[in-house]
Amino acid sequence: RARLKPWRNYAVAETLLSQATALANRAAAQSRERSRRLESLARSEHAALAAELTSYRQSLDGSLLHLNAERSYAESSLKLQVAQRLLAKGEFRAARRELERGRHSRRRIGAAINERLSEEAPYLAQWRRLVDETLAESRARGGTAVVVDKSDRRTYLIKAGRVAASYVSDFGYNASRQKTYAGDGAPPEGRYHVTHVKQRSKYYKALEISYPSPEDRARLDRLKREGRVPRSARIGGLIEIHGEGGRREDWTMGCVALSNRDMDSILRHV
Repeated sequence: RARLKPWRNYAVAETLLSQATALANRAAAQSRERSRRLESLARSEHAALAAELTSYRQSLDGSLLHLNAERSYAESSLKLQVAQRLLAKGEFRAARRELERGRHSRRRIGAAINERLSEEAPYLAQWRRLVDETLAESRARGGTAVVVDKSDRRTYLIKAGRVAASYVSDFGYNASRQKTYAGDGAPPEGRYHVTHVKQRSKYYKALEISYPSPEDRARLDRLKREGRVPRSARIGGLIEIHGEGGRREDWTMGCVALSNRDMDSILRHV
């Protein structure tokens, strides 16, 4: 247009505009494809982190705090929520950055679990021995016993050395730990006998067990000397297998809770 009309030639401009249009269309197509890939990756990563956190919550609820992992869980959950909002806005790259931060917090939960497993490894043989002794005694006498498996979240009724029934169980809010003192929210680990059968109880019905044992008392005394528990800690007691359970969460103060229907079942045998 800067030239006088007779000398105006739009061919070059048309060629450049055609090339620019083709490049723009190609760039737009590449951008859409990259956006689709980013969205797919971000949503896949979001789903994976959400599933991992759900798994941790279901399997470790009540133990996350004791594992010093509750904060890491909360941080990872927050990043997951932020990523969800960014996904809704189409900001996929930013969402992936938040998800990576969420995975970093989740990895700290895994590290805490691995540390706990290393701590528990020396006790595995002891726990297996307790179960084997109980099964052997029940088999030899033809009698009835109860095995509570905290990792499996179940209580087993044993008759003549064989499993006669299995009950879903709720535990104390600190379920992953061995009970040490009153108020720690942990169910005890050991071999006990039933001291009282309660047909009426605060929690429907109950079997009171012989906690604390001499070993439990000795452990608390040792931990006090080592400064690992307060000197004022008391051993506690009144540990029961009782009703009002079946909630599929850890809510007791250290007891084992079954549903009322399962308590009726176990009381017919114990």
